[in-house]
Amino acid sequence: MEALTAIALVGNVLQFAELLAKLISKTSEIRDHGTTLTNGDIELAISDLVTMGQRAEHAEVIGASVATSITKEEHVITTCADHEFLSDH
Repeated sequence: MEALTAIALVGNVLQFAELLAKLISKTSEIRDHGTTLTNGDIELAISDLVTMGQRAEHAEVIGASVATSITKEEHVITTCADHEFLSDH
C-alpha cells in the first residue's frame, strides 16, 4: 500500500470512530434524560422566554390598570374641585 493511501485509510477510520462515539453519547443522553442535553437547554430557554413574556403581558395589564386608576382619581379630584368652585359662587 502506498503511504498516502494508508494515511487516508487511517483518517477515515478515525472519523468513523469519532462519529460512532458521538452517536453512542447522544443515544445515552436520550435514554437517560429523554432528550439530548442541548435540546433540554433549548427547551428550558424557550420555557423561560415564554414565562417572561407572560409576566411582561401581566405587567402591562397592571400598568394600564394603574394608569386608568390614576386617570379616574384625577377625574374625581377635578370633578370635586369643580363642584366646590360652583358651590362657592
